[in-house]
Amino acid sequence: MKMQMPQVRTVELVQRQVLVIDGSRQASLRVLSGAAWLTQEGEAGDSVVPAGGQVALGRGRTLVEALGPARVQVADTAVPWAAAWARAWRAWRRQRVRWQFGPVTADG
Repeated sequence: MKMQMPQVRTVELVQRQVLVIDGSRQASLRVLSGAAWLTQEGEAGDSVVPAGGQVALGRGRTLVEALGPARVQVADTAVPWAAAWARAWRAWRRQRVRWQFGPVTADG
């Protein structure tokens, strides 16, 4: 199986500019310069990330607002084989239940 390297994108933000990150995949945000205010869907509070800080992003949508000129890096940290392994594991568990209890028939 071919291993994929994480995809990294660097974004320059001006003061009060907002970056929207769709959290359908696992990702992390690193602030290279400046500072950013993060609001993550499903999280109780917001957080301020200073230069040099890094935050793991959840699966919900994340809003990143620059508190001044800022440079941020978004890295897709999802491991493709992990998702495939999880799907295979769930399929195996479903099949094991079928083997254990047999097929369901109309007569009961």
